[in-house]
Amino acid sequence: MARTSADRAARTLNWLTVPAYGRGRLNDDERLRGATASLSSSVESTRTTRIVTGSAWAVVAALAVFLMVQRYRDALATGVGMDLGFWLDAVDILRGGGDPYDAEWYTYTPLTAWVLLLFPDRATAMAVWTTVQLAAGAAAIGFVVAAHRRILPAWRAPLVAGLAVFTLFYSKVLSIELFLGQNQLMIMALLAAAVLVANRRPVIAGMLLAVAALVKTWPLLFGVWLVRSGARNRIRAILAWLATMVAFAVVMVITLGPASIPRLIERTLALREQPLAVYSVWFFARHRQASGESPTPFAEAAPAGQAVTLVLLVCMLGLIVLALLRPGTASLAMWNLSGAVVLLLPVSHPFYRLLILPLLWVWCAELLGRRAKVLPSIAVASLGLWWVLTARIVDPVEHTGWAPWAVVVSTVVVVALSTIFAALSTRAPAYDESRSKVEATA
Repeated sequence: MARTSADRAARTLNWLTVPAYGRGRLNDDERLRGATASLSSSVESTRTTRIVTGSAWAVVAALAVFLMVQRYRDALATGVGMDLGFWLDAVDILRGGGDPYDAEWYTYTPLTAWVLLLFPDRATAMAVWTTVQLAAGAAAIGFVVAAHRRILPAWRAPLVAGLAVFTLFYSKVLSIELFLGQNQLMIMALLAAAVLVANRRPVIAGMLLAVAALVKTWPLLFGVWLVRSGARNRIRAILAWLATMVAFAVVMVITLGPASIPRLIERTLALREQPLAVYSVWFFARHRQASGESPTPFAEAAPAGQAVTLVLLVCMLGLIVLALLRPGTASLAMWNLSGAVVLLLPVSHPFYRLLILPLLWVWCAELLGRRAKVLPSIAVASLGLWWVLTARIVDPVEHTGWAPWAVVVSTVVVVALSTIFAALSTRAPAYDESRSKVEATA
């Protein structure tokens, strides 16, 4: 009579574990009972793991909904956000057949204005825009966790997602972002989606990065991520990135006329100087001493401030090169690049720091999903303290005193640490999360 698979497995296990002099002494029934008990235990363990994991996801979803509703209500409590209002001014001009760049503070491509044409009035625009931004934040979290799915089995994935939900939606910086009607969460979602699909769909990744550059102009700098070490099909991705922007430029010229592109460039250059606080390496030379003052022109800054800024500029450029040559993972390369870019901008607003936050989530995934623990532990601890300082302790609208110093210095430190740690953990060849074969222990 043919034996069952369980019986054969039990016989093999008995042969390997029972000493030679005792082999064959156990009868078939005893071996079968042992194999059945082991199989039952495994099934029960799997069922328990699924229940725990499902419950964890339910808790994360409930927390996300609760915090998102709170942020939504806070954002709409005072009416239309100031920055969204500037963009809606451009929309009003478009509706009248004019040029969006006739609006005083509109400095981006017409894509945002075209999207906002869909809304009949400002109140509706604010409500829908805030909802879309919150949804984009949730999507960004999902994309980041999905990019690490191979190293985050069972309860580890909802744990990382829960940390991401809490740190993103329980943040003073996000409250200011939504209050103003800004759109960093949309940029975050586009960058995270590009990381997720880069390995299998490099063309789509290039297109997503191009869209990010069309939503705002300065994310154009994220295009260098496509040439990182270990990237697959980078030529196709770069061509898709370029083709998307060229296609949009053609549509822009056809719709608004050939003068629209020079006007966009002119407006972008004109607004690189704003009477706002500077949260980048330019802070040390241009920090304004009192609220309401414009930043000090670099040429008029103190020599010590100029020197510190120049040194840090070189360091940020070096970190970008390091992130591209020794990326660690595709995710670490993207978010380390994001941190360095934010710190390079002449006008870097407080809410731009949201684009550095995913580093905390990615390093948490590295800590939970890989065998190496020392560097990820230090990175998670450093970024966690940075989040507490910059998102909970410091008021994002407080631009004088010790607060801006603490924010800028701590941000420079965590971005530098993360980029260096990623370089130290880089394997040869560089690996992406979607290709990693490392399995975490349960």
